[in-house]
Amino acid sequence: FSHYIDLMLSPVPMPGGAGTAFVPDSYFGEHGSSLSEYAQLLWLFENIDNICSGYEYIRVFHYRRFVAINRPTKASQALNQPWSTVVKGSDLGEYEIDFDRNSNTELFNSRFIFERSVLYQYADAHILEDILNFARYISRRKILSDINVAEFLSINTMIPSCSIAVYKVATFKILFSFLRQAGEFINSDDFRVRAGYQRRVMGFLLERLNSYLLLAL
Repeated sequence: FSHYIDLMLSPVPMPGGAGTAFVPDSYFGEHGSSLSEYAQLLWLFENIDNICSGYEYIRVFHYRRFVAINRPTKASQALNQPWSTVVKGSDLGEYEIDFDRNSNTELFNSRFIFERSVLYQYADAHILEDILNFARYISRRKILSDINVAEFLSINTMIPSCSIAVYKVATFKILFSFLRQAGEFINSDDFRVRAGYQRRVMGFLLERLNSYLLLAL
């Protein structure tokens, strides 16, 4: 379905370059790689008025992930992510509508309710110190009110992989205005560089903030 792609954002140079924007992780500084896909999405936010002028919706999908209007019937449950299903390449032709350039509504992944809280899940899967420092940062910078920060930490509902979606351009601009401010945590004294799987720490944090903001809108 590459013919549905108007612009591909890539952290590495691509051959030919047509329809591709090269946005290296280093665009956001020394630790930009910790932002994961949010490095490219924050760049999109900064250039949204030029790229999406005249459009009401923007569809975002990753090189191997997309959000579907209907739950795939032939897909299998992902073993490591209960909110994801795995579609075989041979079956992908049945999901063309999920790549269509035309849209008249927003579309996000299904909500997932954790048995405890998002904070508990983060501590279980990642490093607790990071989300606590992040929450303190967005509180001190008044990016969210203290009550909203407390709700962000205690909520038990999450929209996983919420960067993959069909957004109204207006919604995208509101969400990412908050995420851009919160992303400056990467330059604070409390930010910690992590290795291995945890190296994408800022991506994990912004995913949870993105989800919280979507649920709060």
